[in-house]
Amino acid sequence: MDSQYIHEAENKKLMAEYYVTEGRADLMNVTLASLENNPSVKNHIIVCGIHSAIKSFIMPLRKRYLKDHQLQKIVIITGEPDERGGD
Repeated sequence: MDSQYIHEAENKKLMAEYYVTEGRADLMNVTLASLENNPSVKNHIIVCGIHSAIKSFIMPLRKRYLKDHQLQKIVIITGEPDERGGD
C-alpha cells in the first residue's frame, strides 16, 4: 500500500475517534498577560516536556465518547524559557 494512503487513513480514523486540533496553537494567540482571576484558565492539564509515551497519556483524555464538560484543556510546555517569542 501507498504510505500516503495509509497516513491519510490513520488521520481519518484519529479524527473520527478523538477530539483533535490540527497543528500547534499560535503562541501569540494563546498567551495571556495575566492569569489572575481569569475564568477561562481553569481545569487545565499542564504537561512539562515531551515523553516518549505522551500520546498514550493524551489519547484517553480526547476520546469522542467524552462529553464536553468532561474534556479538559491540555497545555504542553516545551523548550527553554529563553526560547520564548515576543519580549
